Amino acid sequence: MKKKLHTLFLILCLLAGCISVKEEGNDSGVDTGGPDAGQKIDFDKVDMLVVVDNSQSMEEEQVRLAESFRNLVNSLIDPPASWKVPPVDDIRVGVVTSDMGTGTDVFDYRLLKMEVRQCDPCCPCGDEAKLQCVDNDACDGGAPPWLESTPDNPDEELADEFASLARAGTDGCDFQMQLFAASYALQRVDQKEFLRGDNALLVIIIVSAKDDCSAQCTSSFWGHYWEAYDYDEDLYCAEFQHDLIPVELVTDNIKRKGDDRADIIPGSVVFAGIVGVPMVDGCQGKGNEIAGCLDLGEMEYAGEEDEDGDHHLGKTCFSEETNPDTGEPETSAVPGRRFVELAQKFGENGYIYSICNEDWSPAMKDIARRIATIIGGK
Repeated sequence: MKKKLHTLFLILCLLAGCISVKEEGNDSGVDTGGPDAGQKIDFDKVDMLVVVDNSQSMEEEQVRLAESFRNLVNSLIDPPASWKVPPVDDIRVGVVTSDMGTGTDVFDYRLLKMEVRQCDPCCPCGDEAKLQCVDNDACDGGAPPWLESTPDNPDEELADEFASLARAGTDGCDFQMQLFAASYALQRVDQKEFLRGDNALLVIIIVSAKDDCSAQCTSSFWGHYWEAYDYDEDLYCAEFQHDLIPVELVTDNIKRKGDDRADIIPGSVVFAGIVGVPMVDGCQGKGNEIAGCLDLGEMEYAGEEDEDGDHHLGKTCFSEETNPDTGEPETSAVPGRRFVELAQKFGENGYIYSICNEDWSPAMKDIARRIATIIGGK
């Protein structure tokens, strides 16, 4: 029997009431990529938050992330001479999963309601955007739950340690809340020390084959279940977009680094997504280079019915590499429309790359170059 929305009760009664929006000076909502006149910040370090999709069928993609991340680190520490930028040798990296709800296999509606009561409204569940630890014993003993390499204490094993965190498993909730995970990770009181102030450039990287499904806690998102009992999770999220946290709200929260009382310093945050988009130039690149991506047919939410009469969301891309056992594409992804919209709002500081590409090293080098360019003051 097909698994039907088995994680519905993951109460990610999320953040609609938990983030507030303040007025921005830039009416377009697009980050122009650099500080305003008189607000120039000399960034000298990088705080990097990586959100890893840990839902089913993400095993190969996590391996690819683990392997390709070395390109990003090496390009920062030893940038190509053609970039004409100094090395970036003060790097902090934290990893969270996109699982913000509980996973269980209760199908009875009465039990479902009981399961829902296990989480308080507006509070996250699942992994709760908690920074993952390479060494849990060390973290339990007070060691910080992030990786770090500084000029005074370089960590030559940083890429290897990240590889361990990137392999986050595939047992996470199928309702993926990538944007809420990124926002909430910045807001957790016990993780405030992860961010090192205005002189640290914040870089957020999301890797996911699913679109964001960050539901508002005040919405009726979970109440539609019986109207769409034969939908898979991706189609369910696409059908009820109006119940999700607005991308504008997430953008504002991230630009304020999780502090809704803080001023936005233009150019102080970089967002990158390795997500579901076609492998074409118009959907890959900086946020100000992909203006027409959402207009492509492959990026439309399109429901499909399988031979059993169940409905699912159509894919936007497939990898050329196939699984030797099944003959199916190794990677496939649904349209990551919300990530594209977010990248567009970050303008030159936004970036999108298709998760269906077999080689992610170009993306890692592009992200590294943007970081190095900002820190180098170019």
